[in-house]
Amino acid sequence: MLTNRNDAGFSYLDVFYPAGFAGTVRVAGRAAAFDVLGSTLAVLADRQVASDDADGIPEREIDWYDVGHLEVELARMRESP
Repeated sequence: MLTNRNDAGFSYLDVFYPAGFAGTVRVAGRAAAFDVLGSTLAVLADRQVASDDADGIPEREIDWYDVGHLEVELARMRESP
């Protein structure tokens, strides 16, 4: 689940598994889209406009995150009733 939480500098992806909440990943910028392949999270995000940016249009970039650490939480959830 993608949320921005009224914070222009960051977005948050809340990760859920059928057993419940696994964790939150904070990503830079205002996320517009995301995808996960294995333990890699790719996020398309708009950056804040810098004071020296003449056109005033946010830059759009793709960031890559390793979310393999969430697998530990998922394993714990699978083990607990």
